[in-house]
Formats: sequence, structure tokens, C-alpha cells
Amino acid sequence: MWENYLNWDAHFSDFQDLITEHISNNLKKIGRLDLGALVKEEYLIILSEAEEGDQLNFLIRPNTTEILRAIEYSQDTKYKNYFIRQLEREILTHFKGDDAAVISQFPWANNQRLFTSCGIEIDYNSQTHNLNNPEIRPISFQEALEFKGQVEKALTIIKEISEYTYSLIVNFLTTINFRKNEKKANYSSWSSELGIGKIVASNFHYVSSNTEDVIDFLIHETIHSFLHVIEEKHGKFITDAALEQTWLMEDVVTSPWSGHGVNLGAYTHAILVWYGLFAFWHKLKISESKHADISEEVIDSMLESSSSGFHKNPSILDPTLDKLNFIKEDYQTLAATIQNKVLELKTPKESEVIYA
Repeated sequence: MWENYLNWDAHFSDFQDLITEHISNNLKKIGRLDLGALVKEEYLIILSEAEEGDQLNFLIRPNTTEILRAIEYSQDTKYKNYFIRQLEREILTHFKGDDAAVISQFPWANNQRLFTSCGIEIDYNSQTHNLNNPEIRPISFQEALEFKGQVEKALTIIKEISEYTYSLIVNFLTTINFRKNEKKANYSSWSSELGIGKIVASNFHYVSSNTEDVIDFLIHETIHSFLHVIEEKHGKFITDAALEQTWLMEDVVTSPWSGHGVNLGAYTHAILVWYGLFAFWHKLKISESKHADISEEVIDSMLESSSSGFHKNPSILDPTLDKLNFIKEDYQTLAATIQNKVLELKTPKESEVIYA
């Protein structure tokens, strides 16, 4: 069952069946759309002239699937046409981004692609940066190189400490989308089930020099992508009845970690994400490996923040008590198990214990 994949004590896990099914599902979704009826002929020609393997890579990459899902779900003709234009620009950028003649005509199509040593794309200027929001900007190639260096450093530490976590990242993280929001003076990150495999960092320059924050970002958002794939294969952690209750899609649960309101599905993710983060920082804490830019104080701080929510209630699902019947029983069992693991490994600070 799906909970077998969530073994943070494992040295390695074979995710091939999950990945294969995820790619198959993406191709089925693409098959529901008639690309010939959507994009202009010149873009279809570019796509058809590409090698079969490159066509497949383009169609299953998160930027493309995100746009295609947006086209599929758009009810408003204006927005649907906007995403179709985005798809055309993605085709041109992906397949002709290194063509001087094309770039001279369409400067925005210039695409000097950048990848980490393990194959994760550093997306710094793709068309998904242009989300019809003038405040959102791509980053420069030089900034992308700097961020890539920080990501590589973090990945080296992750691989050294936890083969399982590293395996998770190289299997379920394909694209990091870096962007700037000039109207906000803070860093934020997120991912979406519309573009599984892509994680987004806005204003990453605020945290990029802190190795612990880069590690936290990579693990946190990759786990979300991983959980989206698990739910795609095995169903949501919440029940089918919950999906019919629109009020459960609102911020109806108060997170014991952030104190912010989240929807029920997001809370089921949060428990597993924070546990994955705790598991990694605990492994680093007890390992003999030492890193100059991650002090013992920093590790302790990361352990405190990741474990804090598990200490605030007798049950990690207490914040959902009036909604517990909308969470599947096997998930409830897993949540109790991982809370017990955290409580066994981490003694809380006195200020964390609310139910004593």
C-alpha cells in the first residue's frame, strides 16, 4: 500500500512503478486534448519535427502539463486562450530557444537551459514566469548559476545524510522555477498538483545563502510532489465525500506548526511533510557528519520547528476532530504512527507541551 513508500528509515526505495504510472496518466490527460485544434499550425510543425524522445520530454515536463491542465479546466474563453498562447510560447522556447534566427525575431524565446548534476532543471526564464502579473519577473542567468550552486551544495549534504531523501528528490523533482516578486520583501515557495515535479521559489535570494533553508526548501516541496503522485495512484488521503464538501476546501484547520488556517487536504500533506523534514534533521543530528555552515544550533532549531506540531495535541489529528470522518482510516493510522515516532525521538521544550 502507499504508506510503504513513506519509510524515512529506508536506505533506498524503488519508485519506478509510481513514476511510470504518473507518466502514463499525464499522457492520457494530454490525449484528451486535441493539440491540433488548440495551437497554430506553425507550432504543431515545430513539435512534429522534433525527435520522438524530445517530444515526450516536452509533453510530460511540469511546465507543459501545468499549462495543459489549465487549458482543460478553463471555463472562461479569455483565460483558455491565454494559456493556449502560453503553450505556443513554451513550444518555441523549448525547441527553438537556441536558434539565433528565432531569437532575433522573438527575444523572449532565448533559453539557455540549466541543469543540476543530477538532472534537475533550473527554470529561470520560461514562459510560466509570465503569469499575467506585472509584479512577477524571471531571474537573470547569473543569479540562476548562483542558485544552482547553492542547490548542488544542499543536494550533496542530503545525499550524504539520507539516501532515501536524495532518491526522493532525484525521482520526483524535475524543475525548480525561480522567480522574483518585486512587490514582496519576503521569500515563499510552493508546488501544485497541476504541475507535479515542479517547485517554485519566489525571492529565493532572501534565503539562498543559508544552506539549511535550501535543504528545507528542496525536501519540503519535493515531498508535496511525491504525495501528489501517491494520491494520483491511490486516491486522496481524504474521502470522496470530503471532495464533495466545498467548505472543506477552505481554511478550516489551524496548523499546529504555523498557526495559519489550511484546508483539510493540505493538512494531511502537512503532517507527512513535517515528518519527512524531522526525519532528515534527526538523521543529521545523530550522524557523524559535520558541515561548517550548519551548526548544531541550526540543526536543533530545525528539529524544534519540524517536531513542534506533533507535541501540541495528544493526537496530531485533534485539529480535525469535527472533520475526522472525512479522513481515510488508513491515513489516520499512519498519522498516529508517525506522531509516536517523533515523540519517541524528540523531547519537546516545555513551551511546546500544551496538553500536559
